Amino acid sequence: NNIKPNIYGSIVCRLMRIPYIVNITGLGTALVEKGRLQSNLMKMYKFALKKAACVFFQNHSNESFFLQNSIIDSNVRRRAIPGSGVNLTEHQLIDYPGRQEVLRFLFIGRVMKEKGIDELIQAIQLVKRSYPEVALDIIGSLEENYQPIFDDIQRENLLKYHGQQDFVQDFIGRCHCLVLPSFHEGTANVLLEAAATGRPVIATQVPGCQETFDEGVTGLGCEVQSAESLADAMLRFIEMPWEKKREMGLAGRSKMEREYDRQFVIDAYLEEIERVRSTKE
Repeated sequence: NNIKPNIYGSIVCRLMRIPYIVNITGLGTALVEKGRLQSNLMKMYKFALKKAACVFFQNHSNESFFLQNSIIDSNVRRRAIPGSGVNLTEHQLIDYPGRQEVLRFLFIGRVMKEKGIDELIQAIQLVKRSYPEVALDIIGSLEENYQPIFDDIQRENLLKYHGQQDFVQDFIGRCHCLVLPSFHEGTANVLLEAAATGRPVIATQVPGCQETFDEGVTGLGCEVQSAESLADAMLRFIEMPWEKKREMGLAGRSKMEREYDRQFVIDAYLEEIERVRSTKE
């Protein structure tokens, strides 16, 4: 999340009268949960963004939150961008796993409550009652309180934890579907990268996730904080014909090319920079 650089960088620019552009990549738990911290952050954000040349939002829900809570005025210049976009050259289409291979789900992200990791653990337990051979791989940094939990569930052969990895493309290439049951996102880069690779996704129907896939076409949605809904989506995916799974992956790649090419984001930045530069002249 980019709350600190957004606030501190914007305040410095405002005080030094340097034009600045801000990118809101998500709200973050501190800004979502009511309390003194949320109140203080809102006040700091309001001061920081008051003179912004442009504020980029990665989804309309975040934009509405900032407007409804009077963090920004309605006259502040705003633009919607497709997250950080995805580099379609770096994340190229990879052949879908073969028909006879063990079906693999993959989670990539910080192993923490807000990413839906508790629901994922419960869901894979439910799934394995009917399909014990299905695999779940998890990649990402582990919050300390999850270490003993993961020690136990790995011994039960519920999932395999691979730690933090610098290069995840091989893991994405071997999986049949990427799963992200996150509570909130700006725009989930991992969903974009998986889709660009040609992999269907299962994700929560929350802002920042739900825009990245088309229900039943490139992926499947599930209810937030519901292990049962997540398990149901995983089971529905397992029971799809292999051809349908592969078609969903290819449709995901096409969606990324149409809507999430990183060049769209770069062009938006360049347009705003040029607008600010020409205004100063």
